[in-house]
Amino acid sequence: MNNISKRSVLSAEHFPYAAMWLTLVYFYFMNLTENYVANGLDGTIYAIVVFLCLVFYVIFNKHIPRFKISFPWLLFLIMMVHSSQWAIESNNLYWVTMYVALLLMVFVLPDCPSWTEKLWSKLVFMGMIHVCATIVFYFCSPWLYSSIMVPIWGKVPGGQSLANAYKLGLSNHYSTNSIYCSAVLLVVGAKLVVNPNANPKEKRKDIICLILALFALMLTTKRGPLLFALLALVVTYYICNPKNGVSKGFYVVLAVTLALIVFYILAPFLPLFGDILSRFSESDDISNNRFLFWEKAYDLFTTSKAWGIGWGAFVRRSKTGTSAHNIYIQLLCETGIIGLTVSLLAIISTYRTAVRDYRKNRTVMTMQQKYILGCAIAAQTYVIAYGFTGNCLYDMTVFFYFLSCAASLTMHQVLNPKKFKKQRLV
Repeated sequence: MNNISKRSVLSAEHFPYAAMWLTLVYFYFMNLTENYVANGLDGTIYAIVVFLCLVFYVIFNKHIPRFKISFPWLLFLIMMVHSSQWAIESNNLYWVTMYVALLLMVFVLPDCPSWTEKLWSKLVFMGMIHVCATIVFYFCSPWLYSSIMVPIWGKVPGGQSLANAYKLGLSNHYSTNSIYCSAVLLVVGAKLVVNPNANPKEKRKDIICLILALFALMLTTKRGPLLFALLALVVTYYICNPKNGVSKGFYVVLAVTLALIVFYILAPFLPLFGDILSRFSESDDISNNRFLFWEKAYDLFTTSKAWGIGWGAFVRRSKTGTSAHNIYIQLLCETGIIGLTVSLLAIISTYRTAVRDYRKNRTVMTMQQKYILGCAIAAQTYVIAYGFTGNCLYDMTVFFYFLSCAASLTMHQVLNPKKFKKQRLV
C-alpha cells in the first residue's frame, strides 16, 4: 500500500468519471435537491463542480482536448451565449449555466475513454430506483405515497390527485418521471439489441428491467416518451443489425403488433390501460394545444428572423407558461435561422458520426464498445424524433442527451485514433 504513487490514488481519469457521476445524480435527483435548496443554488453548485472536474482533468492530463471532434457543438455554444441576452437581463441563467456545463463535458470527456465504461450501467441503476418507486406506489397507492412523498413535497405536486400520485414516482411531475423511465427503457433495450446473444443470466436480468421500465413508463400515461422510445429502439435495431433486418425485423414488428392488440383488449378492463388509451384517443385536441404553441412561436420568429427573440424567451413572451413542444420550432423562434442551422448541424453531425462509426466498425468493435455506442444511438434517435412534439432540449432530457453525445464522440475518437493527435499544454 505504501508503494502506491499519488497519481495512482488521484489520476486524471478520476475527474471525468466524477463529472459523469455527478451529472447522473443531478439528472435523477435534482427534483429532490431543488426542494431543499432555494433559488437554483443546487444547479449552480453542480455546474461549478463539473467545471472544476474538467479543468483539473486538463491540468492533470497535461494536454488540450481535441476540439475538432466537437467543433459543431462549439458553434452551438457560441450561438447560445450570443442569444442569451434575455436570460442575462432577466436573471434567468439556470438553463444557460446547465448548457455550458454539459457542453464542456462534450468538449472534454471524449479525450478520456475510460469514463464511458460504467456510464450506462450506472444510469440504469439510478433509473431503476425511479422505476421501482413508480410501480410500488401504484400497487400501494395512495397510503404509501402520502406517507413518504407528501411530507417531502408538502402536497401532491404536479397537479395530480392523491389517487394518481403514483405517476409522479419520486419526481414532482409525471413528465419528469416519464423521462427517467424512458431513459432506462432505451438503455436496457439498446443493450439487448446490440448483444442478443448475451449470457442467459444477464439477458434475463435485462429483460426484467426492460419490462419493469416499460410498465412504469406506461403508468405515467405519457404518450410521447412511450411511442418515441419504442420507435428509437426499432430504429436502433436496424442501424445495429443492417444485414438481419428482413428476417428478425419481421419478429420485431410482429411483437409490437401483438403488444398493441393486447393493449387494446385489456384497456376496458384495467384502469391503467384505459387511462393510457384515453390519452391516445382524446378527440378534443390530441395536440394538447401544440398547434397553438407552434403558431405563437412562428409569430415571434417573424419579429427577428435572423437571430431570433433570445434563448429561453419563448415562455415569457408567448405567455403560454410552457415551451413550444417542438425543439426545432422553438430553436427557430429563439435563435433564428442562423441558430437553427447551427443547432441542426451539431445534432445531425453527431448522430451521423455515431451511426457511421457503428456500421463501419460493427465487426471489429468489442461488445462493450457496441453497448456504449448502441445506447448513445438509441438516446439520440429518441431525442431527434421526440423533438418534433416534445421539449427535449428544454427539460431534463437534455442531460441524458448530452451524455449520449459525449459517449458517441468518445467512441469516435477511440475507433479513429489516427485522426487525432494530442496537443501538449505549454
